[in-house]
Amino acid sequence: CMAVVIACVVSIWILKNAKKNDPPTWSIFIGVLNAVEIQILNALYTKLAVMLNGWENHRLQFDYYNHLVIKRICFIVVNSFNSLFYIAFYEDDFESDDDRLNAVRIQLLTLFITAILIQNSMEIGIPWLVYWVKQKLQARKMAKEKEQGLLTEADEEAQHAERTKDEQMVFNDIKSQMERSPTPSLLDNMAEVVILHGYIILFVVIFPLMPLLCLINNYFEIGIDYYNLRVSQRPIPFSSNGIGVWKQVLALFNIVAVFSNMALLTFRTSLVSQLIGEGSTRSLIFYFLACIILIGFQLILRNGIDDASEETKYARKRQEQCEKYLVRATVKQQAKASNA
Repeated sequence: CMAVVIACVVSIWILKNAKKNDPPTWSIFIGVLNAVEIQILNALYTKLAVMLNGWENHRLQFDYYNHLVIKRICFIVVNSFNSLFYIAFYEDDFESDDDRLNAVRIQLLTLFITAILIQNSMEIGIPWLVYWVKQKLQARKMAKEKEQGLLTEADEEAQHAERTKDEQMVFNDIKSQMERSPTPSLLDNMAEVVILHGYIILFVVIFPLMPLLCLINNYFEIGIDYYNLRVSQRPIPFSSNGIGVWKQVLALFNIVAVFSNMALLTFRTSLVSQLIGEGSTRSLIFYFLACIILIGFQLILRNGIDDASEETKYARKRQEQCEKYLVRATVKQQAKASNA
């Protein structure tokens, strides 16, 4: 899978370099092409990851979910960010660092905006399309049955008359749920959020307004998720203790962001050389010292600030006590009664 990603990216950059002194529109086109390739390969690999994860036969749903997250995130990270790191630190067709940073900025904005447009369009369009197709197929089936005399209006009225008001309400609800599209995967939504988070923090020094754009997108995302909850099938609930392995993924992104942003400031701008003077040795020493200090600040903030407020802690303890004395105790009593 990684080899397919590398092959696709290399092909795209060969196409890009085939046109020397390319205008910004050509760079944008290459970025859009790369974004489409990212979405297609992510979708294909998701199906492969689900199949492979099923073969592993995990005992618990929690283990199944975490292993699936790890499989997907390893591929998605490489697939989504390889072009940005390639332009920022490897490609040598730029006359100056300013040209390089400008190319990374164009690629970053193109990937970010294209990913939002594609994902949001699919989240809105696919449920509506599935519902429309099911409605058309159902109407065609009923019309065909009426033509063949298998279903008449008298039969429909008889079926309706046989049900009580409550039964008819339940029947209509079940029929409505069957006609709707499945609820969008929570794993897909979380992967989308994490990738956008990566676009924000990994190269924030190149385009500091990226967090603002993501904040605006989050408001649209809330509306889209609300729409999907209304028009899609009811989600199947299952218990979860937090966001699971995603917390470690986000923490790893924060650490990688320190190295990537400091590398851009140190080796791709003149700010550090103006501060400490010229010389590759000085730059390397400054780079590693700055990374260590910033990561140390991260660890202090992460461990020094509690994740939950006092109100949240109290609510959790109350919930645990309610489960202990109201739910578990009742289950134990019923088990003893059944055994007796």
